Amino acid sequence: MRANPEPAKKLYFFSVFYGEATRILNLAWDAELALVHNVTQAASAMLSGRVSSIQSGDRNVELPQEFFPALEKAGEEIATYVASGKQPKEVLYGALERIAELTFLSTGNGYYLYLRGKIKV
Repeated sequence: MRANPEPAKKLYFFSVFYGEATRILNLAWDAELALVHNVTQAASAMLSGRVSSIQSGDRNVELPQEFFPALEKAGEEIATYVASGKQPKEVLYGALERIAELTFLSTGNGYYLYLRGKIKV
């Protein structure tokens, strides 16, 4: 994600989180992995919609400059959690909460709360 400057391409690479989760879930059920799948799939869909709107000229709700670095960091935390297998669940849940928060920021109400300083990037 980091290597590509285009928001749509960043989201394409972000989709690996729910894509890989789907493949693994087809082999073995894991409720925690289902949570990763659902949060990242919903985030990907909502964020893709926002990026498309911005690219179409809708500037009412913008994504702050720090938005994608924050999303990338949360993704890295998930990848590290899964790869290590030794971190406490709070690490995973914190990353998923952050993704949900960033996704909410991409909505009209979330952007309003960001502008008011209630949501921090």
